[in-house]
Amino acid sequence: MGNTGIQRSTGRFVSMVGKKKTKKVEGISQLMGVMSWISNLALKAFKEMDIVTLGALMNMNHELLRIIGVSNESLDRLVEATRKAGALGSKLTGGGGGGCMISLTTLSKRAAVCKAIEENGGQPMIVRKNNAGVKVWIIKN
Repeated sequence: MGNTGIQRSTGRFVSMVGKKKTKKVEGISQLMGVMSWISNLALKAFKEMDIVTLGALMNMNHELLRIIGVSNESLDRLVEATRKAGALGSKLTGGGGGGCMISLTTLSKRAAVCKAIEENGGQPMIVRKNNAGVKVWIIKN
C-alpha cells in the first residue's frame, strides 16, 4: 500500500458519484456496471489465487475510477510508478480523492514497488493476506 498523505472526505466522493448517477451523467451507469463485473471477476480470481488476472482487473478498475473522477494526480502517480516497478496491479483504495492506493506484487518485486512509492512522494506500507479472516470480540462490561 502507499499513502499519499492527502486528507480527504470519503463521503464527499461517494456523494459526488451518487450525484452523477442520479443526474444520469452520460455513461456513468455503464461504468458502474463494468466496475461491478470487474469486482465479480476479481473475487473469482482471488479465490482461485490467479494473481495475474487479479492484478489486471485492479488496473482496469483504477482506470474506471480515474474516469469517473475519484482519483487524483498523487494517486495516479503512485499507481503508475508501482506498475512500472513490477506490480501486477495497482489501484486506489477507499473513497478516493487522496489517501491510499494498493498494489499486488510478488515477493521478488516488493522492494522495488515500495521504493517506487517512496520516490514518488508516498509512504509505503507492507500488508499481507491473513488466512484467519475477520474476528468478532464481544467485551462484556
